[in-house]
Amino acid sequence: MKTSMSEQFDANAAELLAQHNLMNAVYGVLVIIFVGILFYLIRLDRKISRLEKNQS
Repeated sequence: MKTSMSEQFDANAAELLAQHNLMNAVYGVLVIIFVGILFYLIRLDRKISRLEKNQS
């Protein structure tokens, strides 16, 4: 079975991260990014709601 270059890279990268126990670091960074985006969206919604309330 022939695999593409990107599939080989993905497999090698995942294996490298697993060997060096870096998967937890990757998960941690992803969680921080998603929490930051969620926090930003909540703040933005509150600001927009406040502006809409002041307009009427």
